[in-house]
Amino acid sequence: MFPDQGKDSVCRFQCHTPLTAATWGYVRDDGGIPFVPQMKQALCQHGGDLWFLLCI
Repeated sequence: MFPDQGKDSVCRFQCHTPLTAATWGYVRDDGGIPFVPQMKQALCQHGGDLWFLLCI
């Protein structure tokens, strides 16, 4: 893991995996941050796994 350094720094974590997404898309049409009910609806509608990107 890469613990918080308390300042801006480069992530040194490297993950090598052969996995790739077959398809992907945004929950919201405008690409904005979805609300919880929107995420739940997207999971029910499209099924599959939920992956996300966390930007701090």
